[in-house]
Amino acid sequence: MGGGGVRTLATQAPLSSQVTNYGWSTNLWQFLLVLLIAAPTAAFVLTPTVVILVALAVFWIVELLFFLGLKPFSSKRVNEPPLVPKLS
Repeated sequence: MGGGGVRTLATQAPLSSQVTNYGWSTNLWQFLLVLLIAAPTAAFVLTPTVVILVALAVFWIVELLFFLGLKPFSSKRVNEPPLVPKLS
């Protein structure tokens, strides 16, 4: 009855030995592909974030300057701007 039978689950090698090691060059290409996707994505997300935060900071500074400039001339009690700006 010859030895050319069907391989069963019991005769197959474990899955961990079937995984091939691609080497450093493939890992480098995978890393470069991640950078190729991650860099534009980060720029797409971070650019509006930075623009909004800078605009908030400029507005907060202008508000503080107006408050400090007009405070000596005001006899009415006004709400002071917060020393730490709200970011939300």
